[in-house]
Amino acid sequence: MLALVPTMAATMAATIEAATCSSTLFFLPCSPFSSLPYFHLSHHSLPPSSPHRPLRCFFEDGGRILGRGPWTRMFSSHAPLIKDESASSHIKEGGKNAEKQLRLFYNDIYHVELPQGHRFPMHKYRAVRERIHHANKPNIVLQPSPIARTDDIRTTHCHEYLRRFLCNMLTDKENRNIGFPWSPQGVKRTLSSVGGTVAAMHSSTGHKLAGHIAGGTHHAFRDRGEGFCVFSDIAVAANVALRDYEHIKKILIVDCDVHQGNGNAVLFQDNPFVFTFSMHCAGNFFSERQKSDLDVEIPVHCKDDDYMSLLHYWLPLAVDRSQPDLIFYQSGVDCLGGDKLGRANLTLDGVTYRDPTGAQLQSDHKIRLVVTMGGGYPRDMSPASPEFRYH
Repeated sequence: MLALVPTMAATMAATIEAATCSSTLFFLPCSPFSSLPYFHLSHHSLPPSSPHRPLRCFFEDGGRILGRGPWTRMFSSHAPLIKDESASSHIKEGGKNAEKQLRLFYNDIYHVELPQGHRFPMHKYRAVRERIHHANKPNIVLQPSPIARTDDIRTTHCHEYLRRFLCNMLTDKENRNIGFPWSPQGVKRTLSSVGGTVAAMHSSTGHKLAGHIAGGTHHAFRDRGEGFCVFSDIAVAANVALRDYEHIKKILIVDCDVHQGNGNAVLFQDNPFVFTFSMHCAGNFFSERQKSDLDVEIPVHCKDDDYMSLLHYWLPLAVDRSQPDLIFYQSGVDCLGGDKLGRANLTLDGVTYRDPTGAQLQSDHKIRLVVTMGGGYPRDMSPASPEFRYH
């Protein structure tokens, strides 16, 4: 059982297990995004960070990015960054078994080396993917996250902000607020964090359930980022779903990270088609409190029983109020006791028990579901430590 895998893998796995056991999933014969014009970032496309050498670049319609400057040609827009023939072939040849397959996207191939002592656990994404892989579940297909299209990102974020981020033109203060130093590999990781959630959304429209072993970057605003979030992958995917699918008219975002989904709250504050539900700790505001459609604040040091009582009461009400055709579930585990940046006190069993709740609603109501990761900050950052494995 995948639910035996420690927390961050288990939080994906428990949701997956609940949904796949109670509903029929099926895959289209080929990838729904194989023909989309993702742009490609070459290793030599972007300049080293320097305030004196800004990269001049410009955009064209249809998601294409071109560039010019003293360093190189910039971006090619007509081929996916990753071509995963094995995954699509596996789906094509799956026969009856393909109906029970689940697609999970991952972007740990874009590993970013952070400065010594940085508090973001970059290694966790690969660890989760490897644990799911080694669990050897035949119904799960792992596929690399594609790079996001610029026209998809621009459904949500300011054109100028996107351009400045891609071209290494954010100020030092803006990068500090985000929490990461700029780097070419960081750009690829950021764009694939968005692209993987968009891809999972496309997959869910045919298969009812999909996931992204990344994403959940809910602190990004239209023209700025903060809290390790550059762009909001869930917000972009939600806007793309409303744009591309006539049968998706209402969307519910369920955010169980210990921090409020403040960016998504603002991005959708005047949007009647997206309902934002954030269940977070009252003592974990590092930025200005925003107003979601439904905010549930758990007390500091909240334990399993109190947490589950609140979730079981408020989440069905959120579903009833929003009547969604699609649910995004941000499954952050920084509500675990001992988390470096969280002030709740859930146990490993509590978090593992929490996550099938959303999947059960998805199954009961036949609603499409996309699961993403979220926060989780172990005090011991060694990948071999038990604390790291549980986060």
